[in-house]
Amino acid sequence: MALPDSVFEAKRRADPRAVLRVVAHDEPADRLPQDASAWVGRSTSVPKVLLKTALVIAITVGGVWVVTVNAWDHDGFFPWYWNVIWTIFPWVFLGPLWAGYFRSLSRKPANDRFRKEYPAARSTATATVGRILATKLSQTDSGGVADYVASVADANGEIIVNRLATGATFAPFEAPQPGEPVHLWRFPDGWTLIQAARGGVRVTISDAGGDALAAQLERLARLHRAGDLTDEQFDLAKQKLLAG
Repeated sequence: MALPDSVFEAKRRADPRAVLRVVAHDEPADRLPQDASAWVGRSTSVPKVLLKTALVIAITVGGVWVVTVNAWDHDGFFPWYWNVIWTIFPWVFLGPLWAGYFRSLSRKPANDRFRKEYPAARSTATATVGRILATKLSQTDSGGVADYVASVADANGEIIVNRLATGATFAPFEAPQPGEPVHLWRFPDGWTLIQAARGGVRVTISDAGGDALAAQLERLARLHRAGDLTDEQFDLAKQKLLAG
C-alpha cells in the first residue's frame, strides 16, 4: 500500500493500536521487552493527571489573559476584526496543547489495560517477520524526527503504524527504511507491536570531501545539542561517519 504524499494524511490512516519500537543497537529486534512500559510508558496516577489538567488550564488562562485581554479594544479605536484576531490568536498555540492533552487522556484506559494484560500476552504471542513497504518522515527544526509513518506487511496482512513506543527515540538516519525487516506480534486484544532494528548512519559524502564531512559532523552535533541524539548515539554515528 502506497502511503499518501502528506504525512498528516498518512497519520490519519494509521492503526491507533499499532506501535513501532526501534530497538537499541545492542538489543535484538526479535524479542519483546519484559515490561509494557517500553511500549506505552508507565501508568500516570490520578494526582498526576489532576496536576497536568491544572497546569494546562493555568497555561490557557494565562495565555488568554496576556494576549486577548490585554489586546482587547474596548474603545472601538481599531477595526471590528481586531478583537476577533486577538481572540483566535492564542488558540493557534493552545489548540495543539489541548489536542495533545485530550489525546493522552483518551489513551489512558486502553494503555492501562495493555499494561495489565501484557505479561500474559507476551508469554503466548509469536513473532512473524515482515518488511517495511513505505515510509514517511518529517523533521523538527533542529533536524530530529517529528513524525514517522510506515506501511508494514507480513503474512497476516498490511498495517500502517505511526505511534512510536515511549522513549524509543531515534535520529532520521536511524529510521527504518523500505525493504528492511521487522518483527510483529499481534495480540488478541487488537494491539500490534512492531520492532525494527536501529539503522546505521545513512550519509553520502560527495566529492567535496572535507567540506561535506564537516557539514555532516555539524549536523550530528546539532542533533546532539537538541537532545535528539543520546551521547551513545552521537559517538557511534560520529565514529561511523569518520570511518567512511
